[in-house]
Amino acid sequence: MSKNDKMIYLRDKIDTIDNKITDLLVERFNIVKEIGAIKLNSSTKITNLSREKSIISRIFKRTNENISQSDLSEIFNSIFEISKKIQNKIKNEK
Repeated sequence: MSKNDKMIYLRDKIDTIDNKITDLLVERFNIVKEIGAIKLNSSTKITNLSREKSIISRIFKRTNENISQSDLSEIFNSIFEISKKIQNKIKNEK
């Protein structure tokens, strides 16, 4: 396999992984909406920093340190911010 063919093959694999990540994010954000509705009805705060730290710690252990904790935090902090934005939208619509 030529270097170009190998690169095309690997990029196709990345595209497949990106599609899976997108599907999982859609699923996650749908669950976030459900949690947002529960929080609204129970007057629970949207932000839960101890939960966020716990998630990052748990995920970091799963990576076997193949991703730095800083990089992992950056990725998940973006997900957390979008999640909070979704839940705030639910709160503001009521």
